[in-house]
Amino acid sequence: MAKYWDDIWILLCDDELVVSDKLNMSSVSDQSYIIHECTHAHLDYRNLGQMQRDLNEAICYTAQHTWLAAFDKANPGHKVALPQGRIHAAARNIANQVIVGKYNVDPRLAQALRHEIRSDPDYAKAIRRHPTVTSDGV
Repeated sequence: MAKYWDDIWILLCDDELVVSDKLNMSSVSDQSYIIHECTHAHLDYRNLGQMQRDLNEAICYTAQHTWLAAFDKANPGHKVALPQGRIHAAARNIANQVIVGKYNVDPRLAQALRHEIRSDPDYAKAIRRHPTVTSDGV
């Protein structure tokens, strides 16, 4: 389950994506959260087996911020409310490389993003309980 702000919920559980009716699909920022959750679903669909939870989240945050960077590049002058926080900043660093064609992610940037995820109190608790997630193809 993901909670992005007090009145907007996006849940990905039991192979179902549930979105609050308060989510604004015309908002690029809100769309980026859908990209994040759909990336979780795509990783699950790929039937990859066990994956470290922080790596799974890092991939999804990178997809989210690559979407935002692509929108920004395609729409210069259109200001988007970017998600804030250390995890988002670390993901933006990777997305900024990807959007200019640097697809081999700098390992230091990847480690920094994973570190921020592991350091987040909510993720730290989840990682302690379940350090891996299962990609089962469903």
